[in-house]
Amino acid sequence: MYATGQSSPRDPVVAELVDMGQLPWEESLAGAAAGMLLDTERGVTLEAARWAAVRAGYPYPVESLIRGSVAMGEVPADLAAAAQKAVGPDDQVGVVRARSGDRDEWLVLVGRPRTRLAAFPRELKAGDELPISSSTPTTWALVSPSGRVVRGISPDHPRLEEVGEWLLVVRLADAQGEPGALVADLPLFVGIPTPPAPIFEVPGQPASSPGAATDELTALLADVRDAFELPALEPDPTLATLAEQPLFLALSGAWSADAGVARMRSAGFLGGPAAELACEAITPTMCVEGWMDQADSRAILLDQRYRLLGIAVQARTDGIVAIANLTSD
Repeated sequence: MYATGQSSPRDPVVAELVDMGQLPWEESLAGAAAGMLLDTERGVTLEAARWAAVRAGYPYPVESLIRGSVAMGEVPADLAAAAQKAVGPDDQVGVVRARSGDRDEWLVLVGRPRTRLAAFPRELKAGDELPISSSTPTTWALVSPSGRVVRGISPDHPRLEEVGEWLLVVRLADAQGEPGALVADLPLFVGIPTPPAPIFEVPGQPASSPGAATDELTALLADVRDAFELPALEPDPTLATLAEQPLFLALSGAWSADAGVARMRSAGFLGGPAAELACEAITPTMCVEGWMDQADSRAILLDQRYRLLGIAVQARTDGIVAIANLTSD
């Protein structure tokens, strides 16, 4: 289940720190923090925190984390003060400590619920209804394992027929019912158990060159398609060339997906669907993860009608900017 429950830490030393900082401790977020300290392979990063939150059933975005190390049994007052500064008026925290030799390793995760979602299952059977309800108006979008998108306004109970991993994206709704700030973007597992790890285990490393970034993005997209039992996208040099001008526009803040698709149509890609994706991220892995966390771009990457791929990249010291063109033929 995805659910929250505010209670008191069972660890008396953690409880002392929570009281000292007057922190809004949350049980499932603390479970995510505990999972991170026990999982030494993924490391303690915000990317790892997101998956740990999924595994622990915490439904809201993890905004920040704070680490500390003190002598065994000591209460880290500076950690409590730092957490107090990082926590907003409606935020929640998960605080845990773990023994490491003669010291205690502490971890604080800060989560941000922009509204309150009623509890709902993370794992369902094919054909089950998903109850979506929130304390304030929200919109929702679901992306099926085959890339089909359905949308609605809460409260609602859409039926999930396809077996595999779904994505649920919930956003605040304005007075006209239009989607606004992100409330949650969460995987749901229909007819399959929650996997022990996500598709990408680590956030990866910054790219050393545009060519290296292009190769890595192509391989990562192949990994995504393989995870959903789809054929890999075939690199197409014409589509890569057609991505160069949109890359320049993305760097200047003038990129338009519709204009990119029109450019592909003008170049002769007329026989089926066409799409253009853009991203700016520290690493190629984080770029692809960003696409998979958004309903519309995820639907494109999981659409089996797309067969060809062309990528243009600018690699910088602070990350990459990339354009990906996809067509059916």
